[in-house]
Amino acid sequence: ENSRRSVAEQLERQLGPEFISKRPGQGGRKLSYVEGCQLIRIANKVFGYDGWNTSVRDVTVDFLDNVNGGLWNIGVTVKVRITLRGEGVDGAYREDLGYGVMDNARTKAQALEKAKKEATTDAIKRCFRQFGDVLGNCVYDKGYLEKIDRV
Repeated sequence: ENSRRSVAEQLERQLGPEFISKRPGQGGRKLSYVEGCQLIRIANKVFGYDGWNTSVRDVTVDFLDNVNGGLWNIGVTVKVRITLRGEGVDGAYREDLGYGVMDNARTKAQALEKAKKEATTDAIKRCFRQFGDVLGNCVYDKGYLEKIDRV
């Protein structure tokens, strides 16, 4: 019970501004996100380095086009599951999809590699956010983002 409450309390915490990155979005907006490597570090702190597991459940190549004199464009969807291990959380899991794209790759292999990695990272991030604010869900809270922007 105590370890479950401890994990639950950690998951409810919001991230500090040092964990939030920004990138340009459509219409000149700034999009907030947490980098995949940051989420892995946070997950290791919350659950322990051996307290969670990632498995790729499915990979779908949505399109693979040879264009522009031999360059490759690709879109890939990946389904990932994150399963927790440990007292109070053992067996809890979340699944989600991620998407990755590569345009104008010189080789088919390069296109596949980049798009699969991007899609897998995206899916992992989407899974983690389902566990709580500290694992990225807070970046979908407009009030939280306004506070962060003021810092």
